[in-house]
Amino acid sequence: MQQRGFTLVELLVVIAIVVALMAIVVPITGGAMQRATKMRAKNACTELVNAVTGYYNAYNVLPANSPSPPSEDTEVESTEAIMSVLAGFNIDNMNRKETVFFNGEEAKGGSRNSAYAGLWRDSNSAELYDVWRKPAGKQRGYSIYIDYGYDNKLDDYFNPGGRVIARQVVTWSAGKDGEWNRGRSKQGANKDNVYSWF
Repeated sequence: MQQRGFTLVELLVVIAIVVALMAIVVPITGGAMQRATKMRAKNACTELVNAVTGYYNAYNVLPANSPSPPSEDTEVESTEAIMSVLAGFNIDNMNRKETVFFNGEEAKGGSRNSAYAGLWRDSNSAELYDVWRKPAGKQRGYSIYIDYGYDNKLDDYFNPGGRVIARQVVTWSAGKDGEWNRGRSKQGANKDNVYSWF
């Protein structure tokens, strides 16, 4: 019995089918991965809000970067001292019970300078980096906007015109590009931002 192999035409048809399937599957997979990354950033924003709220419930004061917090609404970063306090360190006696209010996944990267996608800890501090790997000069952490005026109102940076957000704390990621400004939420530098309150 004689065995028959693939002809050149049959082989080319199979290759064309595989290429066509890849052209369909790759964009779908890439889009799903982008949505999953944005969801991880959104979850971290929510966890940060919960950490600040937990701290307030424990100490009856909002966490800050120093023992003398500002008296007006202020934006701080998750790469500043406030993150160490929320991660359980007693910085300047601001977390006397050393309660861990934020305990996220461990950051990727070999050093603090290259860390991303999680909490970077050393023996006496912590910093939280967002999910995208970003070059120097771009915002690598999350923004935390806190109601230090204690009136449950925050000016909405992303909907100009006097609108307020009726919350004690909101957070956001500057997205993949690491840039944001006080403009519309889905335009320009803010197009890829991820927000805790939207």
